[in-house]
Amino acid sequence: ALRERLRTTMNYEPQSAIFRHWKRVGVKEGLEKGLGRGLERGRQEGREEGLLRSVLLILEARGLPVSAATQRRLAATHDARALARLVKRAAVVARASQLFSAARPATTNR
Repeated sequence: ALRERLRTTMNYEPQSAIFRHWKRVGVKEGLEKGLGRGLERGRQEGREEGLLRSVLLILEARGLPVSAATQRRLAATHDARALARLVKRAAVVARASQLFSAARPATTNR
């Protein structure tokens, strides 16, 4: 008897037109918010992926080999600001292993 009451309660669909209207509105708003968050998250991941690719391309263009450990550390970096800093560092470090070092890379005076 309890199982039947629960099944009936779980499948209950209110007959009120007002309730159905606001339920549709709520579902629509929820979907829009979820879609918006998903799109923003996708954009953010795309920016991060682009910055990561930039770091690797700069190092490759400069002829600097990238160790598996450095590749793993780069892949684990999911902060766009940190990746942007790494893009700049990739242009000036002497070795890829220096990307994450605290010391600033040596620069030449021009």
